Amino acid sequence: MTDSQDLIQEANIIPVINIESGTPITERPDHSISFDHLKTSFTHEKHFDDSKSDKSGLGLVSTSHKVFEKITGSLTALSKSLRDSFDLGGTDELEMIDDEFKYDIDIVATSPGNKFIATWSLENGILAVFPFDSHSGPSNSIFTVKTPFNKDNVSESKAIIYISVSEDGQYVAISRVTITKESHVDTPNMDATANLNNSQQPECVPESSFVVYSIKNSKQQNDSVLNSMEILGPLIFLRHHTLVCFTKNNMHLLSTKYWVLQKSIRIDALIHSSPKYSNLSNEYMIDVHNILIESLKYGYLLWPEEKDGISVWDINGILRQWFYVEAKNISSTRNLFAISTKGDLVARFYEEKKDRSGTLCLFHTPTALLISEIEVPKSTFLISFLQNTDQIILCSRKDQDVRVQLWDCWAGLLVYEEKWTYLNYKKPLVLIGDKFVQAVGNELNTYQLFPNNSPSVTMQALVRSSFGCKTGQDGFVIMSSIEKQQGANFCWGHILDNNKELLCKFKFEPWHNWINSEIFIHWLDPEGKRFIMAGKDSVQIYKTKPKGHNKFLRIELQYIWLSRIEEIKFVTLETRDENNLSLLHVQLTNNETVTLSLPGENEITYRTLIDACAVIHYLRLQYMDDVQSFSRLTIKEQLKKLVDTSIKHFPTSFNKISLGNNEYFCPIEDFILFGWDDLVRKIIETDRYIPLFHNEEQTESALLLLVELQKSELVELLVNYVVKHVKRRYVPVRNRSIPSNIDNLTKRIVQQPGFAWTLGKTLLDLYKYYPDKGAYIMKESSYFTTSLEAPKRILQTKLGNPFGGEERSHHSELRSVSRKARLPRGTRYQDEDTKKKSFSKLLNFLPRHYDYTSSIRHDTGALIYYPDSTNYSERKQNMYRESYGTRQKQRKQRLEDAKKTHPAKLCVVPWPDFCVYPPLLEDDHYPPLIGRLYRFWNIYISPIQRSPFADVALNGTSEMFSEVVMEAVIKFKWDKFAQKLFLCNFGLYLIHAILFNTIVSIESQIVPSPGDKLGWKGPLLYIETFIPMLFLIQELRQMSGRWQNYWSSFFNYFDLASFVLPLVCDLMVIVGKEPPHSLKSYAVLCVWINTLLQARAFAGPGKFIAIVIEIGKKIITLFATLFVFILGFANALFVLLRDIQPLDIVQEYNGNIIDQNTGQITANVSLFQTPQENTNMWERFDYSILATYFFLGIGWDSVTTFNPDPALYTMMVLFSFVAVIILLNILIGLITEVFSGSLLVGRQAWLRQRAELIAELELFMLSPSQRQHPDWFPHLIYYEAHLDTINSWKRKLFMEEMGELDADFVRKELKNVKDELHDELKELKGMVGHIRLSVRNPFDGGNIGHDRSGRSSMVSV
Repeated sequence: MTDSQDLIQEANIIPVINIESGTPITERPDHSISFDHLKTSFTHEKHFDDSKSDKSGLGLVSTSHKVFEKITGSLTALSKSLRDSFDLGGTDELEMIDDEFKYDIDIVATSPGNKFIATWSLENGILAVFPFDSHSGPSNSIFTVKTPFNKDNVSESKAIIYISVSEDGQYVAISRVTITKESHVDTPNMDATANLNNSQQPECVPESSFVVYSIKNSKQQNDSVLNSMEILGPLIFLRHHTLVCFTKNNMHLLSTKYWVLQKSIRIDALIHSSPKYSNLSNEYMIDVHNILIESLKYGYLLWPEEKDGISVWDINGILRQWFYVEAKNISSTRNLFAISTKGDLVARFYEEKKDRSGTLCLFHTPTALLISEIEVPKSTFLISFLQNTDQIILCSRKDQDVRVQLWDCWAGLLVYEEKWTYLNYKKPLVLIGDKFVQAVGNELNTYQLFPNNSPSVTMQALVRSSFGCKTGQDGFVIMSSIEKQQGANFCWGHILDNNKELLCKFKFEPWHNWINSEIFIHWLDPEGKRFIMAGKDSVQIYKTKPKGHNKFLRIELQYIWLSRIEEIKFVTLETRDENNLSLLHVQLTNNETVTLSLPGENEITYRTLIDACAVIHYLRLQYMDDVQSFSRLTIKEQLKKLVDTSIKHFPTSFNKISLGNNEYFCPIEDFILFGWDDLVRKIIETDRYIPLFHNEEQTESALLLLVELQKSELVELLVNYVVKHVKRRYVPVRNRSIPSNIDNLTKRIVQQPGFAWTLGKTLLDLYKYYPDKGAYIMKESSYFTTSLEAPKRILQTKLGNPFGGEERSHHSELRSVSRKARLPRGTRYQDEDTKKKSFSKLLNFLPRHYDYTSSIRHDTGALIYYPDSTNYSERKQNMYRESYGTRQKQRKQRLEDAKKTHPAKLCVVPWPDFCVYPPLLEDDHYPPLIGRLYRFWNIYISPIQRSPFADVALNGTSEMFSEVVMEAVIKFKWDKFAQKLFLCNFGLYLIHAILFNTIVSIESQIVPSPGDKLGWKGPLLYIETFIPMLFLIQELRQMSGRWQNYWSSFFNYFDLASFVLPLVCDLMVIVGKEPPHSLKSYAVLCVWINTLLQARAFAGPGKFIAIVIEIGKKIITLFATLFVFILGFANALFVLLRDIQPLDIVQEYNGNIIDQNTGQITANVSLFQTPQENTNMWERFDYSILATYFFLGIGWDSVTTFNPDPALYTMMVLFSFVAVIILLNILIGLITEVFSGSLLVGRQAWLRQRAELIAELELFMLSPSQRQHPDWFPHLIYYEAHLDTINSWKRKLFMEEMGELDADFVRKELKNVKDELHDELKELKGMVGHIRLSVRNPFDGGNIGHDRSGRSSMVSV
């Protein structure tokens, strides 16, 4: 039976078996293949072997329980599985394997966390699992099984095997992926030739088989979900009990606890972007699977994209970063990829045929920067990051041996290199922790990373003593003693000569309080030039040099190492025969041994610098509260000098230094705190420094520290450095020839905004303490043009390709570019069969017509099919009539696409992570219950973690929003999510306003009479009560989140009033009390005013409100002056008029009563006004203030009834002249002037208000998971801008930098330059003429440059 006669088995699908070519297919209905009934006749549980050995044999006893199986292949190989599945009887499924059987291991794989190792043999298909210990290596196997895959059905060119073991070692999976290669067959059929390159050609679906075994006995699983998938790739176990499998266009994540589908993610866009993508072959996916099987262990998808990109995704389908690489390298060269444990570093090795060496590129995920580009051996076959450090291991072939290199990623320097003769590059090799594990035969051998295998000349154990050590020739003696100073015991070192005269005295380990002076001391040479000292926790090497012309000596620190936790127990000095290399073995109190490579006499090594920086970091933490005390120590200057001499040798070593165990530090932070400004300046001037955050929370950086310490010169230097590098285009370290294809220049034009990673966090403090630098950064960041740094499927724009001709856009204003950095959800498989059956029943129920109908191709509008009975003229008329609508739509779409009326450029906000919220970190400081409550409060109630944008929006000034860079950020957020959130919030507030105003306005009495009901007002009242309570809760959350700044906002007072006053009215009505009319009126007024203020988010009313507020701020001084003036006059008139009785000033009306008939006066009438409380407003001081205020506009009614009084008239004239004539006119003029100026700042004030509103929506309307949305809070924000606007902006910046130039001065300078150039041109012409004359008439009568004897001669001109 041939390989083409295959079995394809799926759950709930009838098995189909091809007997022979051309034979009809036989089916077995209503019987599905199930693997839930598999039996095991032999069960033997093998326990873990506690014996630790470097070599672990494979116990060949089968102990498995098969969980899932889906195999496509020869029926002969699967006959026994079929019998077991159909319960047809036969032999046992799992066979007992002879322990003495020998075989070779061909594939080795590790589990997530590296606690288990799985191996597979090609010869007989034996799969085994070993537990792995980080100290002793692998133990004996705990599981073995003979799989259905072996050399008979797995060939190197036709199939590939993948194995994976779960994190807890309970499950192990083996997958066989059939390799299909693309083939082109010549044919005379022209259509077939045309379809050869057609994307619509049917895709070739490769076969894939897998088996999942359980090491322990497990319950029967439901295999309908897993077996219903057409799995086309390997099965990969991840952390947290997760299994990943791949189908045609999806990646599926299953829980291995319950064996249910957790989520599915569509990856068809990634598949189509793979290098060498083809729909006729799956060879391109083999390399991708090799990358994924390693990167998925850490929870990331590392995916090569097309010809010039690498993307990093997490298992939720969220894009973490996109890296650009040199064009066409991925698809045309051999590539190796690796990712660090935390996913913050990505490595790519590639080699090109034209290069003599390979290249290792190291990328930083948060910044997307290429931090190192290193030339490495071209024969590199393995790259892997060391766990818990920022170092990477490279293994390459060197003759028949393996060369192992250790590189520091941030420094780009080779730390260690060694040639290993016992590693074989042809055998499976993996790196686990600090050990290599290689399969040799059927054994797993463990090799310690960089063992000390070189032969030693001497091994000398140093002795702890205080009596000293003497040299051989000069007789120098070093002794140690303890002296008490300032309440502390210090250890002093003394260097004496033969006569016991003191030559040098120095403190040793002054950070300890010593009890006894016994330390390790040893001279490294007989001449007394170098000596080594080891104390409680440090090892120090010093050089001795003469101190001037005196007989005394001075010492110079050459090397220092310090143990951070444990103290030193023993010290052993080892000398090797390789260039007199010395090693120092330091045994600590916890019996851990540290091997130090000591430098030569005049050698400066990278290890020396790293250890010195680590000591500086430790001492900085030790003397954090008393830096001045440390500055008085001699060792401080010794350390500074040691670092200073190393800067020129290792300029890249100061970015980030790893201490192991996921601990690191940035040495520049220690230098800044110690006041070593000259070292900081030198490091920055090397042009190799990368600004980074100094902690995991991303709240500390060098720039922020310099701003806090007010180091103005360094702040200016670092700001200019960052701006320069952000604008600098990418330049590779190596000199490579530029390809002729213009597309290969894509990366050459990409700028590096990652250098401004720390700028966003510092922007607020920079504007506060250095506003000129803040404004400079804003201006330099505005209209920052860039190329497209991600595919168009991620950034939704047609701009960014500088080689695509003129770039144009039809948008009339600034437009933010949408970003899709989340892969869509994939297909769910739980109910697929049910859906198909239901859909089929529905189709069968509906009446079906078998007549052919007309169909139109929407791409052309042409008819595809018509019945034969239709003649040509009818077809032509129908084609025109039925395709008219489609053609109109196509025409309209073409016009929309062509409507690009403005030249435009793609711009970027060069502040990485400016809008990104920090990840949620666990806090173990609190007990479990209190910690959970505290965490809930800080995350959901009052969020304390904010993005840099939120800090700027809530605490920044309006000047920070004057540039277009902030406008682009605000517009992006508003268009992406803030507008929808605000409209929902504003709509709810409008409902609240309409309901409340309706309830209090229709009827004067809200509370019904006793015995009556509220009627229609009842439901509205309860709704109206609920809405302001929600808004009030939001306001309370804002208070708790920013208590100090909350009350400084003018709008928050109206927010509270518009919620509290109506809520009080509603609650009074609910309890049956009628609210006072004054309360209702003020509540209505506040609701209406806040309705207007809520609309400030829109451009129209927002700018008007901002202008009014700005005018109020500008004329507040005049208002204060006027208020004081009114208060003074009110007090004066109160004193003058308060004693006048109301009856003396009331108006009296006298008249006569006349008889209309006779015209005679019949009586006299006298009428007068009854005195009221406010008849004399000057009796009370508060009424006096109001009466004086009325003088400004209402009039003098409050004093016209008084008897004439010179003092009163004098005050009236004085008030009228000063207040009405002078101050009010000044107020009018000032308002006019301020209004014209406020028109310029009104927009930035409105942007400030909108930004604050957006920040409040982010913090109090979005959940923590929504604040991590990659499309709403991207790494970088892109926008489109008109080219003429960009040019105008650049012209404006240029004019501001140049200032006002003196035209006459410029003319004079240009004339002087012109005259100087004219004179120099004359001289050059004379020299040229002289040279021509010399050529025509040689001095020696012959040719220039050669004498008659053929020797060269020199001609001077």
